[in-house]
Amino acid sequence: MTQRFDDITDRNSPVVARRKAVRRLLAWVTLPVIAAGGRCASRQQSASIGKQQRPVHGPLKIRTVPLAVPIHGLKSTLIERRGLAQATRVALPPRLPKYPLGVIQHVLHLWGLEVPFGKLFLAALTNNSTFRRLCVTRFHHLLSVSSFGVQVRCTADQGMGSEWGVTHPGAYIHLMAELGIPATYRLSLGHGTEATLADAIRDTAKRTHLAVELEWIVAGLCRYLADRNWENRFGQLFSFDKLALELVARNFGEGPCFGTHVPYALATLLAVHAQAPILSPATAHAVRRRLCDYAARVTLCQKSDGSIDKTWAIVTPRTKRYLAVTLGNRELESVSITGHHLEWMTISLPETRPDDSVLEGCASYLVRSIPRFRSAVKSDWHVYLPISHAVKALWQTIGMRYACLDMANCSVRTPT
Repeated sequence: MTQRFDDITDRNSPVVARRKAVRRLLAWVTLPVIAAGGRCASRQQSASIGKQQRPVHGPLKIRTVPLAVPIHGLKSTLIERRGLAQATRVALPPRLPKYPLGVIQHVLHLWGLEVPFGKLFLAALTNNSTFRRLCVTRFHHLLSVSSFGVQVRCTADQGMGSEWGVTHPGAYIHLMAELGIPATYRLSLGHGTEATLADAIRDTAKRTHLAVELEWIVAGLCRYLADRNWENRFGQLFSFDKLALELVARNFGEGPCFGTHVPYALATLLAVHAQAPILSPATAHAVRRRLCDYAARVTLCQKSDGSIDKTWAIVTPRTKRYLAVTLGNRELESVSITGHHLEWMTISLPETRPDDSVLEGCASYLVRSIPRFRSAVKSDWHVYLPISHAVKALWQTIGMRYACLDMANCSVRTPT
């Protein structure tokens, strides 16, 4: 093995001493030059990253009040109050000893907070002691402190009992935005630990990744985040442009609930972008064009009875696993798909959704079909989830954000 010259020279010799002195002198002379060059290169690199919309390091900018997504119902509709009332009664909260989180989420999504059970169900989502008392669970905390804020347990998480978590990644944040809950709202994590909703929003943003389900993450974050760009926990750059284009690239039918969450997320992005620009002009145009594609596809695949079933999706290797999911009843699948489609169409502007006759056909089918599931909802809470989406869509069709308990005194707004 070859040895360095210093290793085979007497370290106390004058030669070695002179060599060390020369090295120290060279280091003293060249160090400022190297540092100046490094600073120059750093500036050039920073300028280059800045052109790529580098996120500002530090706390995420979070809106105190989430942006609202307007409802664009039909200007006139043939839905009768009696038929709407019958469908709505099917979606009253089921009577259960303890509630799965999925039921609580969907109850609040449909009914809002201005009902007798609204505030109690909200407490189950924001207070761990109420959660344990009211909910079916195999874990102690729905909310827990994380390195990024507050983590919300989700069915997509690993570990025992995760199937009893929130139904989709980001669904918690989206529901809070839908209910208009401010980012300063207090969360009680148990054992005296307090946090705010902003901590959960920050954690969700940090966990954003293309490998996870994105639809509700996008629909929730875009209503709270004032930043257009941020870094996830791996230091990867994310923006609403990037997430929107990822959703635009999805095939028809790709994603949970037979792919119907994707157009809902795209419609939400456009609604938020109209209030506070979060997309580049090119991306906004791509989202509008893709929603028009969805509108054309739904129009083409709608059945004569007004329903939309699994055939609306295009079968590809990427959609097969989502289309293989079954609700155990073909009619329930049609109600679920039709309701989900009607839901996104009623938050979309007329130019990015099908003709009003398509929406009218969907609503007419749902009014006729939903009452047939009254006994099924009572015997199996899983049926409640798709039914609640369908009823929500019916109320949005007549311009209302939430269902109403008292039909006689309920003011049905005509959309403007």
